[in-house]
Amino acid sequence: MAEPTQRTRTEDSPPAEDGRQQALAALVLPSPDTLTEEQLRGATCVWDSTTLTPETAIDLGPRRDGPYQWFPRACRVCVTTRSLAALYDHVDKCETCRGSAGALCPDGRPLYRLSIHGGR
Repeated sequence: MAEPTQRTRTEDSPPAEDGRQQALAALVLPSPDTLTEEQLRGATCVWDSTTLTPETAIDLGPRRDGPYQWFPRACRVCVTTRSLAALYDHVDKCETCRGSAGALCPDGRPLYRLSIHGGR
């Protein structure tokens, strides 16, 4: 019976939590001045206004845009969709990702993980 292999972090890849935060920060958010009060305070999804609960919300991290301090959160469906779009955009512009056979660069890997796991 084969020994299970364990994935190890390479020098150029960020720790999983750092990579997750990096990927979340790369998602393009709507302008705060176009959002409702509920979206600004994280009660509803920043993209589709779905009501969020502590169990369903994906915290996108606090943001400051001009005079706004806001706390965007999103639903898993929107995080998956937006992270996949960000990954496609990244791969299109990244020589390393575009030129490799399935291997992603340190910026692309966290976006891939986020698109697969939907923010969890």
